[in-house]
Amino acid sequence: MKLFRKSFLVAGSAGMLTMLATPAFAQKGDYVINIDEYGHNSQTTNSVPVPNAPPIFVGVQAEPMSGLTTLVYRLPWVVPAGDVFITESTNPVVYSDLLRFSNGTNLFVFSDLP
Repeated sequence: MKLFRKSFLVAGSAGMLTMLATPAFAQKGDYVINIDEYGHNSQTTNSVPVPNAPPIFVGVQAEPMSGLTTLVYRLPWVVPAGDVFITESTNPVVYSDLLRFSNGTNLFVFSDLP
């Protein structure tokens, strides 16, 4: 019985590792949202525009953490909160832009940080 139990645990563990290592793709192609600091946006799948894509609303609003008024995109789905710092290729040491994901669907864009 002990030998069977060990074999079963090893086989079960190997099966779990195989399942975890196998990528699971639920979508056909990559869904990409393109934005810029001027309020332009587009949505593509495999570089093809998405017909009837959910709207991405753009506006200007005070960002709650800093209180600064900046461009905000309202994304069509919920995203985790966090910051993405962006550098320019000419000076990769200094951050020039900040993307702040907040409040579930808001993406605040801060461009050309001092």
